[in-house]
Amino acid sequence: MNMSKTKRSVRSVREAAVRISDLYGEGSTGRLMQGKWGESKKVQGLIRERHRRYGKYIDADGYFNASNGDTWKVPYGVRLCLRRSLVSGQITVQYPWAVTWKSPRTGKRARKHFATPYGAFDFIATTAQYVDSRAAIISRGVGYDIPARLRGIIPHPWKWCPRCMTARRFKVVYPEQHFYALRKEWNSEKQRYDWNERKLRILQCELCGCTNRDSKMRRSNQPFEVRRIKQGVRRVRKHRRKYDG
Repeated sequence: MNMSKTKRSVRSVREAAVRISDLYGEGSTGRLMQGKWGESKKVQGLIRERHRRYGKYIDADGYFNASNGDTWKVPYGVRLCLRRSLVSGQITVQYPWAVTWKSPRTGKRARKHFATPYGAFDFIATTAQYVDSRAAIISRGVGYDIPARLRGIIPHPWKWCPRCMTARRFKVVYPEQHFYALRKEWNSEKQRYDWNERKLRILQCELCGCTNRDSKMRRSNQPFEVRRIKQGVRRVRKHRRKYDG
C-alpha cells in the first residue's frame, strides 16, 4: 500500500513538472515566453542556473568537449562574455543563440538556432566545423560590450563584434550608407579626448551582420583611457558627454 502511494506521488510529480520548452509559445513565431512565466523569479533563476552550468564542458585550455569526443576551441572573448549572467531579453526568447557557417553547396551563410550556448558548441564541434572552419556562435538579440581584459589590444583592422563576442573584420556596406554618431577623438591642443559628432559609413560584420550602428560596437572600439586619481581624493568628477543612442 505504501509502495503504491509512493509510486503515484512520484508519477504525479513527474506529470506536474514543466519542461523549459513548455514555458514558451507566445508571439507570432511561438518562440517568446508565456506571460504567466515571464515574471516568475523561480523560472528566471532556473534558466540562469542552466546557463551557468555550461562552463563544465570547457577545459582549462578553452576546448569544448562534445559528447562524442569531438572538440572545438571556444574563442577567448566568447568565454569571457558567457561568464556574465543572462539578462531578461535572453530569458524571454526561447533561442537566444545561433550558429553560423558557410554552406559549401550554395556559398551562402546558414544559421541554426539554439536555446543554450553549449548546445551551439556541441553542434559546431560535431558538425559545423567540418563544413566551415570559421563556424561561430552568435548572440542573437543581446550584444556584449568588450570585456575589460581585451580593451585596447585588438589589432587593426579587426574590431570587437558584440554579437560574435570576439574580434571580426567589418566591411563597408555597398551601396554606401551613412549615419551620424559621436566619436571619441584625440584633441592635441587640450591634450585629451573629445567627443565629436561625425558622419560615419555603415560597416558590417562579415559573419553575423552586426553593424557599427550598434552603440555597443562603437563604444567597444573607441580609445580607452585610464584615469589616475591622486591619493586622498574622495570624489571624482565624472566625464559627461551627449547621449549617443
